[in-house]
Amino acid sequence: MGRVRWSLKKGNPMILQSSHQSKRYRDHGFTLIELMVVVTIIVLLAGMTVAITTAVQNKARRSKTSAIIKAIDNSLERYRTDNGDYPRPAQEDERGEVNGMTANTGPAKALYQALSGDGDDAIEGGSIGSDGETEDDDKFYWEDIVNPLAPASQSNSGGSDDNNKIRKGVPVEFSNGGYLLVDPWKHPWQYEMFDPEESDEYQQNTRNMTYDLWSFGQDSSGGTDPEAEGLWITNW
Repeated sequence: MGRVRWSLKKGNPMILQSSHQSKRYRDHGFTLIELMVVVTIIVLLAGMTVAITTAVQNKARRSKTSAIIKAIDNSLERYRTDNGDYPRPAQEDERGEVNGMTANTGPAKALYQALSGDGDDAIEGGSIGSDGETEDDDKFYWEDIVNPLAPASQSNSGGSDDNNKIRKGVPVEFSNGGYLLVDPWKHPWQYEMFDPEESDEYQQNTRNMTYDLWSFGQDSSGGTDPEAEGLWITNW
């Protein structure tokens, strides 16, 4: 038999209440404090999951970006062998907003045209605009550029159509009237050629004596924050 205790409620006569009854009332549901603790734990676990997922995604993107840089380097060497020099952007300082980032877009357009054979007006001395397609006689230096006009299902599966030189791989965006190569964060690739007129024995405009190629990576400032340069993925 449970213990019996006396309790006195205002306005009511003295009543008897067993410890079994009291326990049954307490077990009826969660207290407000218990609910707050549970919610706090859920929020913390959700935050940890998002942080871990983001870190894994960024690590994968950085690894893919490093591989792409090597592929672009090899493709640009083939371009130089055929044309005598690397492609020099016609509008080096052209800027635009691409997927939330404002950055130079002219160099990324030049890279797209030089490696895909789709136009050349973004390259110094060129006059033919891009239309998202390549012809059979176009010189193609890189097979991993996504066809910007291909259906999504086709680009994702690596299929081909009549213009099958542009395939699955590196994504392309349209900005400021032209197509441009974007990195795994879908931001414009950055590219700058060595310029002897802007260099001397004390300093030069690029880190390399040929060209610099880089992705801003997780740096969302578009290169305006000097403290974020450690987030870039580069060829130097």
